[in-house]
Amino acid sequence: MCFKIIQLKPREEAFQTVIKGLKKANAIVICEGKTEVEILKLLAYKMCTGKGTILVTDAGGINLAIDYLRVFLAISRIIKQIKTIGTILDAEDVTPEERFHRIIDSLTSRGIQIKDTKHEGSNLYSFKTNTLQTLIAISGLPNYPKHRIENHLKELQKISNININLTSLKPANLTNTLKHLDIETLKKAFPHIAQLLTSLSQTLH
Repeated sequence: MCFKIIQLKPREEAFQTVIKGLKKANAIVICEGKTEVEILKLLAYKMCTGKGTILVTDAGGINLAIDYLRVFLAISRIIKQIKTIGTILDAEDVTPEERFHRIIDSLTSRGIQIKDTKHEGSNLYSFKTNTLQTLIAISGLPNYPKHRIENHLKELQKISNININLTSLKPANLTNTLKHLDIETLKKAFPHIAQLLTSLSQTLH
């Protein structure tokens, strides 16, 4: 059984609409941008290992993604069926581990109680609050000066021998560009996102 993916657009939809959408789901994944959204949806379709409904949203930037995470954590007590919140974002000019700790510091400075922080592997980190589990998948490869999702696409070109014009490729076209690739190749290029989906399937089983 595969996850059911529903995409939300909090920047364009009324907050009441977002809340109604959350009440229909078991988990939410906040993505830094549209590229992460499309890769997540493609991997979820290819892996087809989970069940339940996941709401996916494009935050439109790393700072907004963290703000969305803070908001959804704050309202999680009134949305009982949400078991897990996921976030996919870039490490940028710091290591994935340092990015994770910066997120933790940002959340705790705003009064969110965090416990059981863990490195799950493949640049996937986790922590718990009183109500749910949060998974943080961080894009970043050690052989690049900037740690971004685009570098994972560059690595995908190397291991799959396909040509991706990253300067002109629109996120909406990613699925058509990558859909012919086998799941093992995609998991090798995006291990943090694949691990996020695996962890979600374990949480929502």
